[in-house]
Amino acid sequence: METHDLDVPALIKELDEACALVANADLSAGLKNDLKSKALVYASFLTDLNDGRLAPEHDGVVQMLASVREFSPMVRNALTAR
Repeated sequence: METHDLDVPALIKELDEACALVANADLSAGLKNDLKSKALVYASFLTDLNDGRLAPEHDGVVQMLASVREFSPMVRNALTAR
């Protein structure tokens, strides 16, 4: 996956939507906190990338982007299938 092919604002929007689903879901406190913690890390990463504080060439960016791209659909699929 190439970083220049990504629409970071769209990823931020997807993550925001996933966070709203988590906030409104009937989940155990532990699971909800775990998902919120992961989302916070991803949000910080995307904000830094979007604002230019993190270079797309920086080590680990491609791997982190892959994780972000998996997280939101996974949350959406799991919580809307309930």
